[in-house]
Amino acid sequence: MPQVPYSPVPDVRPSGQGTPSVSISTPGAAFGTTIADAVKGVGGELDKVGGEIFTRAMALQELQNRSAADQASAKFTEDLGRRHAEYSSLRGQAAVDAFPQYIADVHQLRDDGGADLNPMAKRYYDAESRGMAGRTIFNGAGHAGEQQKQALAGSAKAVLGANAQGAFNTPEDEVGFQKRWDAVPEHVATLSGVAGWDQQQTANEVFKQRSELRAQQIIGLSRTAPMKAAALLEQHKSELEYSDWKQVDAHVQHQVVTTGARNISNAVTSGWDPRMRQQEIDRAAGVQEPLLRIVKKVQQDHPELRVTIPDKGGTRTPEEQAALVARGTSKTMQSAHLDGRGIDLVPVGADGKYDFNDKQAYDRLDLAMKEAAEELGIPLSPEHDQIKGWDPGHFSLPKDLDPKAVPAAVEEPLQSRVNRATTWAKQMFPNNAEIGDAVEKRVIAQFSQEKAIKRDFDFTNTTTVGNAVLGGYGDKIPTTIEELKALDPKVGAAYENLGPPERRKINGYLAQNAKQDYPQTEQNFQQFMQLKGMAESDPVGFMGVDAAGLELPRTWRKEIWSLQQQKNKSADQDPRVTHALQVLRPMLQTSGISTSEDKTPYYQFMGNLQDQLRQFQENNKRMPKSEEIELMGARLLQDQHTTWFGTQGLFEIPVPSDQAEIIRKDKRWTELGVQPTEEMIRRVWVAKQYNDRYGDSVTKPKPEEGNKPTVPMSK
Repeated sequence: MPQVPYSPVPDVRPSGQGTPSVSISTPGAAFGTTIADAVKGVGGELDKVGGEIFTRAMALQELQNRSAADQASAKFTEDLGRRHAEYSSLRGQAAVDAFPQYIADVHQLRDDGGADLNPMAKRYYDAESRGMAGRTIFNGAGHAGEQQKQALAGSAKAVLGANAQGAFNTPEDEVGFQKRWDAVPEHVATLSGVAGWDQQQTANEVFKQRSELRAQQIIGLSRTAPMKAAALLEQHKSELEYSDWKQVDAHVQHQVVTTGARNISNAVTSGWDPRMRQQEIDRAAGVQEPLLRIVKKVQQDHPELRVTIPDKGGTRTPEEQAALVARGTSKTMQSAHLDGRGIDLVPVGADGKYDFNDKQAYDRLDLAMKEAAEELGIPLSPEHDQIKGWDPGHFSLPKDLDPKAVPAAVEEPLQSRVNRATTWAKQMFPNNAEIGDAVEKRVIAQFSQEKAIKRDFDFTNTTTVGNAVLGGYGDKIPTTIEELKALDPKVGAAYENLGPPERRKINGYLAQNAKQDYPQTEQNFQQFMQLKGMAESDPVGFMGVDAAGLELPRTWRKEIWSLQQQKNKSADQDPRVTHALQVLRPMLQTSGISTSEDKTPYYQFMGNLQDQLRQFQENNKRMPKSEEIELMGARLLQDQHTTWFGTQGLFEIPVPSDQAEIIRKDKRWTELGVQPTEEMIRRVWVAKQYNDRYGDSVTKPKPEEGNKPTVPMSK
């Protein structure tokens, strides 16, 4: 090891020299320069190692940042895809309305995805997610724009469709129709903008939409005014595409026959001029029947004089009358319109519009009303002549008119109805050859329906009153009409519903009740027993016996009466039907109708046969002969209706739903106090079809009937 030179004894001899400076000369090795150099080298090496570690650490952190950013981006992509799928499922205006929220949701998803990242990882995430969010929002904007187009197109189509429906529902609203017509180009322009049509395509679509609008108006009008619809079609046929014109023309012609025939037959059956609209007929509600009878006769006798009932021309409330007085239309609050004694009539011009200034028509109306009133025996109030200078269409009944003094209405014969109906058909539809036959069939069918319901109505009333006369309501035996009605409200109502001949017969029974009852004798006992035996041996003759008028003790008369009602209650107990079924047995066997298998056709046939037998007896005052029963049965069995399962006889024809509803709503059921069953409705319908084809009498077939119906032959 190197040594440092050193003397421990100081040198103190004087010297003229200055104080010597201390200078130590030490070799570097003495202080470990080698070590220093080594340390220096080690430090340099350490610097190199630290830099490598740092570099590697930084690389690892970079990888972690990239990985976190990638994971966040992947999750953002997944969440963004779900949200975009949800938004893309929206259609129309819903997509447009949801677009702002969609943008906010995309940004929120992007912010949430980078919330937990360090700054470096977030920079990577932001760089990647920014473009993704932008592209997604851009695609969403395209979807919103496309759906907005679709929404506009859908809205335009909906408006055009609604306008067409409006034209169908309110075909006579010309102001509303013109607004719809004028709005077509605006809505088509929207469709054109969405679809990118050129000018010619747009013009074609305008014509197409207006054609549909006009077509719906004409079809809608044909439901209630077929002739007016036909005229409208002729006037505007140039506005229709060929396919629309063809459809509308076929529909109008069908409605001319069906609706026109229905309107004419309904009006003729009720006595009105077929040219009246339903709302005009409805204005007659509440007006007293004798006055309406005069008006109807005027319309029937003078088809050239077209008059109808204007608004407020029928009954009025006090408030309505006060309003008319305030306007100066009426001059009194004591108007005959308040209690149904008055009616206003107005002439109708060739154009179908009211003409309040047609003085000549009012003069003819004045004369016609007075003539009709005189013929019917119904007086008119002199009020008309007093005010006709300023109110020429007002007619009324006298205030003191006794309803009992008014002659009873006489039912118009079927042939008269048919003649009037066919005359109207030719006048209203001169170029349609089919409507005359259609009108005739409908009038006959309605007449038959009236008869069928009236028969049931009369039978119920007669049974009710007859039962009461014979002591069916306890021990009280009525001797006067007052006592009869007092037994039960139903009895009183039934008596009021009887016709004059039936009432006279009942009055005779009451007079007989007032006398001392017939005593029981050997002679009348034998008569009583003979009648009971006749119920089994000659049931047809038994049903023709006037039980209430027999000179037998009251208890025996009541027993005979009850026995008749039991047998007449249903078809299977009606001896007339039993007899007819025996005559028709071979015919039924060849037709396969019996009670051994399916009983339904058998019972249907039996019920309809009973209806026709009753009708025959009412018309001819006798029971039909065997050959007449055979013809009646052949007609009912005649194949009339073809189905997938073969043919059905007339008695099996199903009731069309619309006709079933008409029969069900007939007000005469209410008068009867009956809720009609499906079988009752079916029997009324079959009776209508029978009389439509063959007329009222089996012995007097209609000229156009041809040969006798073929009896179904055995297969």
